[in-house]
Amino acid sequence: MVVGQDWGDIKYFVDWQGRDQPHGNQTNENLRRLLREVGISIGNPQEPQRQVVFLTNLILCLKLKGGLQGPIEDAWLTNCTKCFFVPLPDIIKPRAVLALGQRTSEAILKAHGVPFLRPARFGDMLRCSPYRPHGEMSLFPLYHCGARGVNMNRSLDRQASDWQKVAVWLRREADA
Repeated sequence: MVVGQDWGDIKYFVDWQGRDQPHGNQTNENLRRLLREVGISIGNPQEPQRQVVFLTNLILCLKLKGGLQGPIEDAWLTNCTKCFFVPLPDIIKPRAVLALGQRTSEAILKAHGVPFLRPARFGDMLRCSPYRPHGEMSLFPLYHCGARGVNMNRSLDRQASDWQKVAVWLRREADA
């Protein structure tokens, strides 16, 4: 399961008729590349897909404005995580949850009552993973792969290295 933070705003929803744009969204392009690092291949957002990975966001509602980069409120993360994400692992039963970004990772851990130290750097949180927030599910905090995250926080090549570590964990778990 891959969990992002939020989607776009109402205009983006209307412009793309409730679906994601088929090409040109840097987050989607980068996510497709990173998923290949763990052995998962997906197509473009509007293509038919084989059910190999569950993709979702913590905030399932639309922002009023601001596009894909519009600000969000902490209360939205808290409420949506509690109401929608916490019950989801019992339905989906993922072995691993790949959480995109610090706010997403922290919201999931808080909602499940998992103690963690708020790191001075998000990379410190990555090094402590995986976390065990629920049953057999393991959580991997990862940098967000959107253009802003790649340009400001961690290059796509370094993120690919992070995802390769997840792939090693997945293979080891499959062999156990």
